[in-house]
Amino acid sequence: MRWILLALAMLLVPKPALAWGNQGHQLTCQIAYGLLTPKAKSEVDRLLATQQPKYRKFAPACTYADAVKFQDGRQSWHFVNLRRTDSALSPGTPCPVASSPTACLLPAIELDYATLADKSASAAVRGKALMYFGHWLGDLHQPLHISFKDDIGGNKVETTGACAPRGGSTYLHSIWDTCIIVQRIYANRPKVDLTDDPRFYTVTDQLRAAITPEMRTDWLAGTTMDWANASFAISTSASVGYCTKMQGACWYSPTLMIHGDEDARSFEIDDDYLTRFAPRVIEQLQRGGVRLADRLNRALDPGYTG
Repeated sequence: MRWILLALAMLLVPKPALAWGNQGHQLTCQIAYGLLTPKAKSEVDRLLATQQPKYRKFAPACTYADAVKFQDGRQSWHFVNLRRTDSALSPGTPCPVASSPTACLLPAIELDYATLADKSASAAVRGKALMYFGHWLGDLHQPLHISFKDDIGGNKVETTGACAPRGGSTYLHSIWDTCIIVQRIYANRPKVDLTDDPRFYTVTDQLRAAITPEMRTDWLAGTTMDWANASFAISTSASVGYCTKMQGACWYSPTLMIHGDEDARSFEIDDDYLTRFAPRVIEQLQRGGVRLADRLNRALDPGYTG
């Protein structure tokens, strides 16, 4: 009985989330896959054929970086940390708060993209870079991946209510990673891989079909830093509940700047919060898919003109 109670207690402990959940990454990459040129799609399939069987479809391949994030030395590559006094990233400083000037998401995107586009590299090496690159473009569009180190991108902001286990809490980061997607956009059946669920393709087809030529043109403008700044603007907007803007900074709460030893602050997430932000999450998934497809087409199809 003691072991059963311990197991139940463990289920109620909120776990830090460090990326879109599997649903978010796979939705982004499946949207992108449907926007590839025939040549680029053929190359994606060829490169992934060199990888482990479970990663030979593009949507599951985009979850690889999370599966190995504690083994590959790239854990800090999944996000960008800014200073609380920063209003945006500045050109030439892609990693304002990092162990090195290149140990964050934006340099990771360019590094793996260069490897993917390098025709002299082996198919296996390029295939691994493809899996990382697809993941990085997903992370770029999860707003709380462009945030602050001191609260681990919202993993020290607890929430109760709509997404929390009964009587417990969960982190704000996981609301955006997973809960809004699962409760408002797409929830896969338990123990069924997304790519084995026909509804997965129905949802991604619908999301892709809703993208107009005007949206695509607008979303492809700018640089990856511009796109990161747009995510940061979402994460720090007042309605998200992540920070309070005061005195030229983004405070952890209306009464303090975090020092790391405080009890996590908490607020309630209700159903209205999920409903209000579902369109924003959908658009972020679509933006990520459009931008990912464009970069892949450029890297893998010499005849692509945009």
